[in-house]
Amino acid sequence: MLKLNYIGSKHSLLDFLNEAIQENIDLNNKTILDVFSGTASIGFNFRKQGLKVISNDLEYYSYIIAYACVKSNYNSKLKNLIKKLNEEKPISGLLTKNYTEFSSHRMYFTIENAQKIDAIRNKIETLTLSPSEYYFLLGSLLVSADQYANVPAIYGSYLKKYKKRALEPFILKPIHEINDENENEVLNQESLEIDVSGADIIYLDPPYNERQYGKNYHVLNYLAKNEDLEIYGKTGLIKETVLSDWCSRKNAPIILDKFLSKCAGKTVIMSYNNEGIISHEKIREIFEKYGEVKLVEKEYKRFKNFKYNEDGKTLEYLWIGFL
Repeated sequence: MLKLNYIGSKHSLLDFLNEAIQENIDLNNKTILDVFSGTASIGFNFRKQGLKVISNDLEYYSYIIAYACVKSNYNSKLKNLIKKLNEEKPISGLLTKNYTEFSSHRMYFTIENAQKIDAIRNKIETLTLSPSEYYFLLGSLLVSADQYANVPAIYGSYLKKYKKRALEPFILKPIHEINDENENEVLNQESLEIDVSGADIIYLDPPYNERQYGKNYHVLNYLAKNEDLEIYGKTGLIKETVLSDWCSRKNAPIILDKFLSKCAGKTVIMSYNNEGIISHEKIREIFEKYGEVKLVEKEYKRFKNFKYNEDGKTLEYLWIGFL
């Protein structure tokens, strides 16, 4: 699976999560709902284990990536299409015009790479594809494009000089190479709107801080939607951006309480760390309001934002609630 460079990604913690979950929960014939799919690493992990997965994210780019990773299959048709898409002649489309030096000051991609990405993005819309194939190709494009982005990890800023990887010629790669039979589902909903009745296990990995993902990854949303959206400012933020209450220090505990109130009879697993905006004590209080809770923790390396933030360790908490 191609890895998206992402704040809060659980890719490096999968061994810890798998061990903790398997020690405390019977996964046999269970359906798991991943409420904040992000990079889809959790959903993809459980797909490979044979579980039924329901994946959700409010951000459109994450919804696409989740669809590709949790539901779509890789096959010979897609392999051939990716080969042909890599042969497309570059064009100056929306990404080139708005997020390169072609007609703005923004250095998110080199002009050449953005032109290649634009050509592939536009070509995908002309192909005769099933939904599964469409989202596989689009998810592959989003994650491939991220590999060449001239950013310090997130898209809240771009670098003033092109880093080495950003200068390499763009190549579209498949997001994964799995082909299996599955009944997985993918949603694009606000967390409180989700019908949780079909899930046995609910996995929560909400934002830990007040930085909105829609603003940190706006360029991926712009590429995903491929529409002439209204943007503004030095970094080309999309004017109409979804804002999450989970990123509000005031509202996050309220939303957690409301969500858990819907989960009677479910096992709820919540990833959170010691730097999160909901306090350790408050999380325990909310979980114990609805049932029993167990805490497992692990020290790990803090997310590294290129070279502009400090190295260090942080604690990952895994709250396991039996509600």
